[in-house]
Amino acid sequence: TATTHAKWYGAPAPMFCEPKKNKDDFTGKWNYGMFCNLGWVDPPQYCDVYEGQKAGGFDNSKPIANRAGRTDVEGCCWWGRGPLHTKGLCSMGKMNYFMGAKALRDGRITRSTPGAYPDIDFCANPGAVCETLDEDLMWSTAMFEWMERIQQYRGMDGSRVWDYKEKLIEFVNGGMNMFEYYSEETDTDRDNSFIHAVSGIVDRGCHNAPHCFYSGGPVDKLPLRRIAFTIALSALNLPTMRKELVVEQAMDHLKSKKDGVETNLLLYKTTQGIFPSQRYK
Repeated sequence: TATTHAKWYGAPAPMFCEPKKNKDDFTGKWNYGMFCNLGWVDPPQYCDVYEGQKAGGFDNSKPIANRAGRTDVEGCCWWGRGPLHTKGLCSMGKMNYFMGAKALRDGRITRSTPGAYPDIDFCANPGAVCETLDEDLMWSTAMFEWMERIQQYRGMDGSRVWDYKEKLIEFVNGGMNMFEYYSEETDTDRDNSFIHAVSGIVDRGCHNAPHCFYSGGPVDKLPLRRIAFTIALSALNLPTMRKELVVEQAMDHLKSKKDGVETNLLLYKTTQGIFPSQRYK
């Protein structure tokens, strides 16, 4: 069972996988609109699937197939883990091949190879990414995901190819101009098209969200992603806007958010509890 999950109204329970009990065993679906706090009915019903649940519930009245036609969750333990939510058998397999136990067995790494994890079999235990407080492991997972999925991304934009590396060069050569990070402008801003496209690749799997084939819907927290990107560039003294946001302005903004950052970002949540980050002391 996953250790973290969303808590919005009607949010689904943590991801889980389990063996089939028999050949006819199946899983249903999560009903986002189900009312579960019905203490006046007989018998009473409560939101007790997870702590803090406000609505929603499992509907296991009939089997519901996924896109692959599966109606069970046996072996489906490949949900997102790490800062970029590395997920899927293919992604975990690549990570194991290049930096995990298989890389050691095949001689691609040694026990002294920097940034490698020769004792972790990511295929046998994908949960290893989140089972400890090893921040280097979590961020190494994210960097591998970035190199494999984001930097190599190529998708179709109508009849044209949208290539990450080509668009990055185009963005840099164009002066990296963006609207102010506090702008109310959203996904139609031409100057912000690069970070909006990359955010779509990270969050939805394609550059033109919300029109992704497999996972429609808008990019989650898109304005905040643009803010973070702009501040990161500004901290490097790079020109990021028509009216440049200098480092002092970025630091003033961060200082104003200091309590929120320390409370919500510089912490790691594990099965053992919530701990302050050691990296950012």
